[in-house]
Amino acid sequence: MFPGISAYTAMISAVKISHFGYTEPQMILLLSNFLKASSIVGALSIGLSIPGLWLYRKRPRV
Repeated sequence: MFPGISAYTAMISAVKISHFGYTEPQMILLLSNFLKASSIVGALSIGLSIPGLWLYRKRPRV
């Protein structure tokens, strides 16, 4: 539910890759945490916007 830990871990992995060079486990850690954080943020934004679009419309739905 909280994307901060995954986003922070992805950011630290990106810094380690740029500092120490490319390694396969570090890249896997970067991509998995980035995808986890971005999917959580996407799900939260969709989940928060859909009820507002459905429930608080002032014009007819036809």
